[in-house]
This record gives sequence, C-alpha cells and structure tokens, in this order.
Amino acid sequence: MIVQELVYWNDVVESGLVFGIGNLLYYLLHIVGYSFLQLLASVLFSLLLLCFGYVLYYRLKSQLTHVPFHDPLADRLKNNEFIVTPEHLQDLVRLLVALINQTLRIFQRLYYFADLISPLKVLHYHITG
Repeated sequence: MIVQELVYWNDVVESGLVFGIGNLLYYLLHIVGYSFLQLLASVLFSLLLLCFGYVLYYRLKSQLTHVPFHDPLADRLKNNEFIVTPEHLQDLVRLLVALINQTLRIFQRLYYFADLISPLKVLHYHITG
C-alpha cells in the first residue's frame, strides 16, 4: 500500500522526496561512480555534523543568555533503547535466509534452463552490458 501511495502521488511532498532521493542515489552510484559504502559513510558523517551543530547552537545560546545548559538531544534520545532483541534478530535472519533461498531458486532455474527466455536475457545482458 505504501508503494501504491507513492506511485499515485497521493502525498506530493513525500512522493517527491522519495523519488528525488532515489534519483540522487542513482546519479551518485551510476554516473559519478560512488560506492554504496561511500554514500553511507557520507550520510552518517553529515548526520554527525548536523547533531554537533545542533548541540553547539544550544550551548552557545545558553552561554549568551546565561541560562544553564540543557542537552537538547537528551530528551529526544532518553527513552529510546538502541538494542537488538533476539526475536528481532531471528526475524531478520529468517528473512535473509528466505531471500537467499529465493535467489538460489532463480539461479537454479537459470542454470537448468527451466525456460529458454530467462537465460537468453541474462546472456544478452552480459554481452551488451
């Protein structure tokens, strides 16, 4: 349902952001030549700098107004626990195993020539790509 809402542009701002970020990622990965790991490191570093600027702004504001400093991120992150429960990890492992099995079934169909079209598509892709 979420994908259908995005494709039909029910919420214009959300759909625009998702497709804009997707196009930016496509551009950076395929045309500029960045790897996924480089993009992830850049995003995490940008988030770190953003949090640093946020806390620095509140520290300077408290120094200039002579109000005791109160950490702005402490209230937002106080009740959030960043832990991985065994149940959540088991669900993720089950999902990963299901995806690996599905991929192996696809390769099995390709290499056993269950249908003639799919291996020819792969062969054509590798020859022309």
